[in-house]
Amino acid sequence: MPITLLPADGPLGRSPLPPRLVETRVDRLLKLLPSDVLLFYPAVIALCGRHLYWHLAATIAGLVVVVMSLWHDARGCGLPHDWRQYVLRSCAFLAWALVLGNPLGNWVDGRQVQWIAAFLAVGIPVAGYLLVAEPSLLE
Repeated sequence: MPITLLPADGPLGRSPLPPRLVETRVDRLLKLLPSDVLLFYPAVIALCGRHLYWHLAATIAGLVVVVMSLWHDARGCGLPHDWRQYVLRSCAFLAWALVLGNPLGNWVDGRQVQWIAAFLAVGIPVAGYLLVAEPSLLE
């Protein structure tokens, strides 16, 4: 299953999905989490140690990898690019990065950032799921 959201069936003029590619609601929600990059991010920030600029650079590099992995997946599978998925996965990655390591540690109080980021790490994918849900779900 690709990490790119499949086109939804419906009155928007999109073609129906092939019978072998069925995307459940849980699949659509999980595709908004950048789990492919988050797998490596904790290890990378652990290697950065207390060097704030290395940590910030690792976060920016992770953000680039989130976008590039989604672009590569959509291109490889021949699926349309949905800009909303790029935005949502990028924001979700930033929220997770703030929860896991707080790359803004010297500039912003870590306790406050972790509370806000913990809410956003869950809230962004759920709100994004409602934003990119199938049309029949919102009617």
